[in-house]
Amino acid sequence: MVSGHDTGNLNDIRVKLIDFGMAKHTNKEGKKVVLSTFCGTLNFMAPEVLDGDFYDESCDVWSLGVMAFQILSGVPPFYANDENALINKILSNNYDFNDKDWAGISVDSKKWIRKLLVLDFKKRSTPQEAIEHVWLSGTASSRVKFDLHPEVLVQLRAT
Repeated sequence: MVSGHDTGNLNDIRVKLIDFGMAKHTNKEGKKVVLSTFCGTLNFMAPEVLDGDFYDESCDVWSLGVMAFQILSGVPPFYANDENALINKILSNNYDFNDKDWAGISVDSKKWIRKLLVLDFKKRSTPQEAIEHVWLSGTASSRVKFDLHPEVLVQLRAT
């Protein structure tokens, strides 16, 4: 959900991530819990969830990559006119950084997203690795920049 004032100032925008109705603790009493419920919004589902296999918390890293892609560019990484085509795009990891939508967005943010949107969940960034990435850590000249494409707010409100 995007809320805020229509001032044109990005500082007036508030993005709220909600819907923890299906949330689960993945570590109970020192034992890792394996997940198997097919749930969520299709656009944000990790490939391993779509495959119907067991999965773990790495599916949330994938979803974070999808959200970051959409927040930075204003468009989803995976889009299709029907569910089967969308599933095929996700399972083939068919996305790109379109020049128009990604103009002015940092190379490091794209590298970060590429590490989150990895098909093989065993090779995908862990939550800790994602947090420590140079784009978020501020340890390099590529500190987080929120120079969003002008259409981002318009498209986010339309979804």
